Amino acid sequence: MFFTDPPEAVAQVSPAGTLVQNTARMSFDAGSGAASVNSNTVSTRVATMFGLRLSPHGTVAAPAFSQLSIPGDTLYFRFTVANLANVPDSPALSFSLHALSTLPVTH
Repeated sequence: MFFTDPPEAVAQVSPAGTLVQNTARMSFDAGSGAASVNSNTVSTRVATMFGLRLSPHGTVAAPAFSQLSIPGDTLYFRFTVANLANVPDSPALSFSLHALSTLPVTH
């Protein structure tokens, strides 16, 4: 999953592989008084979920950044990548220039 503009509030998720167990309890009036009974215990393991947030986001029509410079200037563009997953991740990032760009790129 890749989000360019998810909501800022993100719920805390359980780590992948966590075992979650649940037993329901029902209480009722049996006519002769209060009674209760438990259900069977159900277990489930939390699945791995991947998700990244890249900000700021932009498009060709509405770029995230716009800078003016003269030849020889060094320009910096700061992006933030946030891991929204329930496991560690190491994303590989790359970029490409729009076909109409005249910006020379050095790595």
